[in-house]
Amino acid sequence: MESITTTCLIDLAFDLSDDWKKLAHVLGLSGEVSRICDDYRRNVFEQAYRMLQTWKGKKGSQATYQVLREALAHEAVLRNDLVQEYCEGRDRSSLDEEIDLEGLKPGVVSSSDLLSIAKDLGLKWVWIGRLLGLEDSLLDGIREDHIQVSDCQYKMLELWRREKTTGATYQCLARALLHRTVCMRDVAEKFCVEN
Repeated sequence: MESITTTCLIDLAFDLSDDWKKLAHVLGLSGEVSRICDDYRRNVFEQAYRMLQTWKGKKGSQATYQVLREALAHEAVLRNDLVQEYCEGRDRSSLDEEIDLEGLKPGVVSSSDLLSIAKDLGLKWVWIGRLLGLEDSLLDGIREDHIQVSDCQYKMLELWRREKTTGATYQCLARALLHRTVCMRDVAEKFCVEN
């Protein structure tokens, strides 16, 4: 059975909305709902994502598309639209889709661009970090170690470049910035496209 990708969980959390609580109960996470609600108040998207990550963390290799399909189709959830979207014919990630930008810069993101890009990320820096493949534990650590959001933004990008080395490219960054959960086309065009 194929294990669920983080990108799939991000996409699903975006579409689940308030139905995440119903799904949590079906997935056996009833005891986690109030903790997640308390920890991530006023952010349904983050709540849904954290619940899905908790499920994946607890179930490990048993957190499969098949299990997710059955839970989404369960009579308590009834999200067959999401079954079709996320569980049937999953052969690629939303990050594998074609980039709709002409003239992307080649190679690894430069140090000077990292600093400039960081200033434009706003509060979406955590989601961008996830889309760039950074673990939540690393992102949470950055948030705990730095008071200023601007410091968090830069440290996330710096960590991404250090962790991914030659994979920390303008193309990879553009994919994350263009993802539907962050919609930062202006930043992608400003920094990832050659002038």
